Amino acid sequence: GDSVESCLKALAMGFTSVMFDGSSLPYEENMKATAYVAKTAHALGATTEAELGSMPHNFRGELQEYTPEDFYTKPEEAAEFVEKTGVDALAISFGTVHGVYKTTPKLSFKVIEEVRKSTGDLPLVMHGGSGLTADDYHQAIAKGIRKINYYTYMAKSGGTAVAKMSDTTFYHDIEVEAIRAMKEDAMGAIKAFAQK
Repeated sequence: GDSVESCLKALAMGFTSVMFDGSSLPYEENMKATAYVAKTAHALGATTEAELGSMPHNFRGELQEYTPEDFYTKPEEAAEFVEKTGVDALAISFGTVHGVYKTTPKLSFKVIEEVRKSTGDLPLVMHGGSGLTADDYHQAIAKGIRKINYYTYMAKSGGTAVAKMSDTTFYHDIEVEAIRAMKEDAMGAIKAFAQK
């Protein structure tokens, strides 16, 4: 959730893990809000993932040019952030975007490596994880990524499969075909993550 309130609501509903994205807030505000969410989650026996470093949104491919370095997570901030918030996992920015890639992403695996060193064994998370190459996944995992959020390209595959259907398609056919295509795409991603 991108608000403290949404995370608290999820915890009240019984969720055992929340993801608080305060990355659009100034650093100190993000740290303070994240610490509050993590403390509340831990009191209820739940875990908290947070985000540090900002990730551009490119859901429809509208972002053509950007400077990824402006968004990278800073290792020294990550160390302080993790210590002061007590989070269980940290989503970092190293060149991925939320949404569709219109150009080849400019990934910095060095950022992952440096943040991993500064935060110890804390699991690092990749947001904007679909649309990369198998080699990108392998390098990210080797440098310390432990969770990959994968959605956009899986959802896109479902939409593409539905668009190819005939004029005599019924609604229930759409759902079945979209799920089939999305499952196939997700299985391909899982296999790519595991291959070396």
